Amino acid sequence: MSESGGSTFRPRGIHAALVTPFRSDETLDEDRVASHLEFVLASGVTGVVAIGGCGEYLNLDDHERRRVVQRTVQIVNGRVPVIAGALGPSTREVLEVGCAAAAVPAALALNRRLLKLVRVRQGPDHPGPLKELMANAGRPVGPPRRPLLSMTDQQRKDAVALLAQMGDIR
Repeated sequence: MSESGGSTFRPRGIHAALVTPFRSDETLDEDRVASHLEFVLASGVTGVVAIGGCGEYLNLDDHERRRVVQRTVQIVNGRVPVIAGALGPSTREVLEVGCAAAAVPAALALNRRLLKLVRVRQGPDHPGPLKELMANAGRPVGPPRRPLLSMTDQQRKDAVALLAQMGDIR
């Protein structure tokens, strides 16, 4: 998915990682999701990342995570690209989040944990979970930039080699 809606997505410019606002009872505050997103968009960003790192992921249940991504896509309404963070404590949950995000027009960012699991459990030449996610997501999938910087040289080489084998992963 490109920034213009094509089949390849290459983030350009500034993509803001969105915070997720809560009410005093710790439930998701959808009104503030909307007002925060409009504020971020008005600042001139070229893309946004929902539940991608600073979105208080652990404080959201599955329904709320999906709702944040859905509302973000609805509010953005094609003005800028939306990246949905495919985060989770297990490979299974990362795959579930990634496949659920396929229902909305958002690119996906994988966490480093999934790339590491592929390398440790199956070796750097076995695409396993990434291939499954690619088949089900129906959109480009890629690692967030920051975690790649924190990998060792060998982990980074393995991740880049694996991603290069996967086709439309950027």
